[in-house]
Amino acid sequence: MAGAPQGGRGKVVAGINVTPLVDVVLVLLIIMMVTGQFIGRQMFEAELPKGASGEPVNEVPLVVEIRADRSIWVGVEQLDLAALAKRAKARDGADGEAASKAIIAADKKVDYGRVAEVIDVLRLAGVGGFGLEIKSGAPPVEGLQ
Repeated sequence: MAGAPQGGRGKVVAGINVTPLVDVVLVLLIIMMVTGQFIGRQMFEAELPKGASGEPVNEVPLVVEIRADRSIWVGVEQLDLAALAKRAKARDGADGEAASKAIIAADKKVDYGRVAEVIDVLRLAGVGGFGLEIKSGAPPVEGLQ
């Protein structure tokens, strides 16, 4: 124990053992990083349409959320169409490049015109590929199986 005599010589240990402190801090940091990503995606207040043909996404593209009130969100930041174009051109990807793909998560109450506006802005900003986020679990359309 720090501060207690060691080996009967009467010497006092003046240093603090920081190894357990560093271990605890690193574990807490990892927990916060993992749960932060999960909580951030759960904040999206939209009722996504259901589909039977959804596939998981392997890479992390730009995720654009369109809420029922037609507002546009990227992460926790609300943007207008001009700011969305700047955000799509930003070189903050994993490899230092601008976003090349985008996922659009639109509330099912949002009109098609608003989704088309967002796609148009993203395409003009250089985003080439698009996907639509849906909830899985819808029954397949009859006659297409």
